[in-house]
Amino acid sequence: MNVSFRPTERQIKQIRLWLEEEERNTQEGFYCNWNSIKSSYDEKSIAIILEGRKAIGFITWHGGGEDSSAGIDISEIHPDYRRKGYLKHMFNELCQHLVAQGTVALWLRCVPAASEKAWKRLGFTRSPEVMQHTNTRSHEGPKMYKIIVPHLKPAKKISTKEVVKLWDQEPHEARKCDPAWQWNLKFQLKTRTLKLPIIYPAHPDWQINWSVDGLSQKEEKVKGFLDRNRYIGSFVMITELL
Repeated sequence: MNVSFRPTERQIKQIRLWLEEEERNTQEGFYCNWNSIKSSYDEKSIAIILEGRKAIGFITWHGGGEDSSAGIDISEIHPDYRRKGYLKHMFNELCQHLVAQGTVALWLRCVPAASEKAWKRLGFTRSPEVMQHTNTRSHEGPKMYKIIVPHLKPAKKISTKEVVKLWDQEPHEARKCDPAWQWNLKFQLKTRTLKLPIIYPAHPDWQINWSVDGLSQKEEKVKGFLDRNRYIGSFVMITELL
């Protein structure tokens, strides 16, 4: 099996033909999204997987680039080649491709909702519940994410002098509850740059706090906290604290 990020028109035509056949025979599949798929081809935001000379699957995305997130749009494997590892191989190749461009995280909507199991097997996790209702239409499936670069994981217990805490509430509600996540901070030698960045899905209005020895150094909404750090797509990314 081989993955290509520069498919030919002939290979795209192969995909269109089996998508048409699938819709005609089963009334399922993504032929109904063909215009979107073709646009991804025109924008060079499609990868395909080949078995020999036959294009048997594809995945499209938007966004990505230096210190950013990318959204997975549509992915499908030809019905005759499913459950044989092709999707996993294609997705792993895509992750390497996007990481090389500087992308740090992926997100998607599970449409149809039954696709959630497949994405879980590829390492995706449901986004925090409050985010599910942000700019969401009723027909959209659950939102999932996957961080694709080394990053600092949330901690169950505080074990360092400096800590970042994040609430899944706005400040006026956060005062009534404990933080939902916290990170023990470790810095590169003689710098204020974290050894591993904090990258996590967060609403821009949620409360975030940085403390040293239990004393708050900065506490406000995510969108006002960042300074030299970034809010990328639906993710907060913290690389240094000054």
